[in-house]
Amino acid sequence: MKISKYIDKKTNKTMYRVKGYLGTDPITGKKIYKNMSGFAKKRDAEIAERKAKQEFLKAGTINTDRLKFEEVAKIWLETYEMSNIKESTFQIQRDIVLNHIVPILGKHYVDKITPIMCQSLVNKFTREFTNYSNMIGLATRILEYARKTLKLIDDNPMKDVERPRKARKLKSERYEAPYFSREELVYFLECAKKMNDPKAYAIIHLMSFTGIREGEACGLMWKDFDEVNNTITIERAIIRGKNFEKKVGTTKSSASERTISIDDETAQVLRNWKSKQKEIMFMLGYNTSGKNQFMFTNDKNEIYQPLYAYDRIQAVCKKFPEIGKMTAHGLRHTNVTLLLEAGMSIKEVQERLGHENTKMVLEVYSHINKESSKKIGNDFADFVKKVNG
Repeated sequence: MKISKYIDKKTNKTMYRVKGYLGTDPITGKKIYKNMSGFAKKRDAEIAERKAKQEFLKAGTINTDRLKFEEVAKIWLETYEMSNIKESTFQIQRDIVLNHIVPILGKHYVDKITPIMCQSLVNKFTREFTNYSNMIGLATRILEYARKTLKLIDDNPMKDVERPRKARKLKSERYEAPYFSREELVYFLECAKKMNDPKAYAIIHLMSFTGIREGEACGLMWKDFDEVNNTITIERAIIRGKNFEKKVGTTKSSASERTISIDDETAQVLRNWKSKQKEIMFMLGYNTSGKNQFMFTNDKNEIYQPLYAYDRIQAVCKKFPEIGKMTAHGLRHTNVTLLLEAGMSIKEVQERLGHENTKMVLEVYSHINKESSKKIGNDFADFVKKVNG
């Protein structure tokens, strides 16, 4: 199918039309054509084109015309979007397909994509990206869709490619989230308070003392704060929607929906911010007494992107460079570390942090024991010397 421009005779405006061959009816053998016009934007015409192809395929007909990988990818993405998948996850996967896979395979007809071309793509992704496995998987799924659903190819050329095994990185080269010791965290929070930004301090303090994710923090409403029992309930998160719009969505997993206790100091920090927010927003003409009022909003009483927390953390680190590097995930790592050092069980930490399993907590647990493990060599030597002594 082809999208073209034309001038509407009545309005004298530029419009777009979609016209072309869809495929052949397998029962009657009749060729099916589609002609649609009156689109004010090219994007609207493109959406209509994809919808027409999707409906044509759903009807059980097969396009005997060849399709390029880019066309198959767009049809697959529409189907993928309708599956039970978080919108933020779909946007990430969509960007990978359109920005990395389509530029390589997009202009090729799927029946002309060879295993050698696929191997070249696999090698490139393995060499250049850390998430290469996911990228290779997406390319494989799209070509499998072309084979199994669209019947455009007999075999998936990704089926027999070799996935190079990356050499395991030296321990010193692996990424580890930064984290604070107990003393470093206290100093960091003192510095954060000196920034004279009560909203930023409130979210930084809350994340430091609870380990909640930045999206979860930005998704909190005041009704989630039980001031009597000193708990907060996490049941939503701010996620990235289409075109990078901020959107209220679900938490990362069902395990992430939880109610956790908070200490008296953190509860007081939240009360102080609630009072200050009410004062500031009243001056700006907003009422923050509604039952669905978010804890952290901008000057228009709108929710923040999760990056707000990261930006505020970076502002503190920039103002006080002796702090070193820190991230929102680093504060979460810090919380896990200090909870384990305080004697909380791995299972308790897992549930408090909202993880589906103990894997991440166990990784942190092994990491924080490195200091104590340094003593093992000397302790063993001292033990042997005592025997020989």
